[in-house]
Amino acid sequence: MRNEAYFYKLTPMIAEVGKKTTVTVSPLQPRYEFNENLKYSVKIYPMTRNVRNMVALPEYRHDAKAVGKKLVFTYTFDKEEEYVIKIYREEPHEKIIQLAMYALRPDWYALRPLKGEFHCHSCRLIGKHTGSTETPGYTAADYRKAGYDFMALTDHECYAGSVEMQQEYKDVKLGMALLNGEEVHAPENFLHFIHIGGKESVNSMFHRDEKKYYDEVQHIIDTEDIKYHDKFLYASVLWVARKIKKVGGMAVLAHPHWISNVYSMPDEMTEMLLRDNVFDAYEIVGASDRHANNMKAAFYYQMMSEGVKVPPVVGVSDSHGTVNGNFKRKYTVVFAKDNKSKDIVDAVKDYRTVAVETSESGEYEVYGTYRAVSFARFLIEWYFPYFPIVTSEEGRLMHAYILGDKEAGEKLTALAGQTTKLYKTLYGKK
Repeated sequence: MRNEAYFYKLTPMIAEVGKKTTVTVSPLQPRYEFNENLKYSVKIYPMTRNVRNMVALPEYRHDAKAVGKKLVFTYTFDKEEEYVIKIYREEPHEKIIQLAMYALRPDWYALRPLKGEFHCHSCRLIGKHTGSTETPGYTAADYRKAGYDFMALTDHECYAGSVEMQQEYKDVKLGMALLNGEEVHAPENFLHFIHIGGKESVNSMFHRDEKKYYDEVQHIIDTEDIKYHDKFLYASVLWVARKIKKVGGMAVLAHPHWISNVYSMPDEMTEMLLRDNVFDAYEIVGASDRHANNMKAAFYYQMMSEGVKVPPVVGVSDSHGTVNGNFKRKYTVVFAKDNKSKDIVDAVKDYRTVAVETSESGEYEVYGTYRAVSFARFLIEWYFPYFPIVTSEEGRLMHAYILGDKEAGEKLTALAGQTTKLYKTLYGKK
């Protein structure tokens, strides 16, 4: 959160382009209260239209009036972008604070920004795979505590973890969306892929009938023109992606350029999968170090420059534990109609998404379209930091609830709409 946001809060902080908007500046500490007996003004700077003489901009300087202990001004934002808001006290002329707002065109003003996770693990793992020490329900509680709006649990070769997570909270209302998911490990295929939101498990298909899996992969080899040198491997990947889509899920191309001695996925394979439009989304930020994520991004933009219709991007932590806190540094922001599984997936498929990677020092990078990145950077600095203040209590209650505290369940249901209420307040929506 920007330091300024600890002292003052703007409502709304996100406005609709072309609509006359009344903005209220609320002090968050007594010493910063406004005085009705004093005169104030604001200067409004559009972020993308710097000129030699800012006074030449329309409505550069605007009157503001103290109403009670708050300050109020009215403004019509004429273009989609960030606006710097500088507040002054007159007589003597003195700058008080610099804040920011964002104006959106109607199509995105109608959408809700949501912070979430598409690839993480719980201790509900099987076989030789190592994973988290946290249970599915505990994992979800930690994500909510950290301010996440949604998460998909994608345990290795296991869909049951995500079902267990949802079952643990089935009798209470939550403010976050819990999505089905799994990491698919097909037989004789060293590449892994993410399945989000489908109505049944893809891993279970070859668990139940491995012979059928091999027969169907062979059918792909026999009937399709596969140019990759390892026809079985490529056919197996096609089988996985198609099965994910068949059960209504979103297929995510995971782990390109993840380093295990060498890049886990051959570049030739990555290129063919992108050119053939096999997957619904591309994991441009993942569990890898910054070297690998840099290479994922470089490859993605190389394909784009060659005219390939690349899939939308997502950012994930691939967290194998929430206690260590690493899960907070890589995530996805979607711009969705509502905080529901279908709307979240639809937002990704419609390219209304960005991937975020944050360093230990707090510096961050955002990947996506210019429009989405510009807005997301504003959200990260001014908007999303308000939500953990609200969701931390929900996360604590979720922990208590799965340990059998029925009163915690009642409180969760009562709090389920609080993040929606905060979103509407910050957007100026009723």
